[in-house]
Amino acid sequence: MKISLLISGLISGLFLLGFQSILLPDSPSIASGISVDDYIEQSNIQTIDVEAVANQAKASRERYFAEKENSTLDWDMPSSLSGSGSTPFESRSMAQEQSSAEVQDSSSQSSEISADAQVASNQSVIANASGTWSLQLNDSMQRDVSLALFQEGASIFGSGSLREGNSTSQVMASGTLQGDLLNLDLTTQQPITLYKLLLNLSDDDVSGKYSAISSGGDKWTGQVDGFRLAA
Repeated sequence: MKISLLISGLISGLFLLGFQSILLPDSPSIASGISVDDYIEQSNIQTIDVEAVANQAKASRERYFAEKENSTLDWDMPSSLSGSGSTPFESRSMAQEQSSAEVQDSSSQSSEISADAQVASNQSVIANASGTWSLQLNDSMQRDVSLALFQEGASIFGSGSLREGNSTSQVMASGTLQGDLLNLDLTTQQPITLYKLLLNLSDDDVSGKYSAISSGGDKWTGQVDGFRLAA
C-alpha cells in the first residue's frame, strides 16, 4: 500500500513539472526562479526620462536664441550672394554693395524719368494768345496792326485792321499756337496781301519776323514787335 502511494506521488510530481515546462518553457522567473525586476536589472534595460529630455531641449533652444541676441554677427543675409568672393563674408559684402548700387541706379533713373516728364509737360502747356493786340510790322516802312484774337485750344482766329500810311484796310487773322510759338497769318482786303508772322509769345509781349506776298506777286520780309492791350 505504501509503495503504491509512493509511486503515485512520484508520477504526480513528474506530471506537474512537465506541465509547467510546457506552459512556460523559456520563462526565467519559472525556469530559474529569478523575478521579473531582477531579470530587467540583469539585462541592462534602461528606462527613458521623457520630462528630463524635454527640459534639456528647451534649455538648448533658449541658449541658442540668447547667443543670437547677444552676438555681433550679421544674421540678415542678402537675397543672393556674390559668386566672386573668396569667402562667405566677402560674398555677402559684395552682394550688399551691389544691392545698394542697384537701388541708387533705380532712384537715378526715376529722377531722370520725372525730369523728362516735367519737360514734356511744360512743352505741352499752351500759352494764352487771346485778347486785343497792337503790332508793328517794320521793313522799308512801318505798318500798324490792331487785332482782336480768340483762342480755342491751339487754334487762333480773329480780325482787325492794318494801317499803311494814310490808308486802312480790314484784316482777317488765323493761326496756331505751339507752346509759346505763334504762327499767325494776316490777310488784308483791297489790296489782298498775305502776311505770315512767326512770333515768340512772352506774357503780354510778342516779337518775331514775317514774310509778305501780295496778289500781284510782290514779296518782302520784315520784323514784328507788339504787346497785348487787354486780355
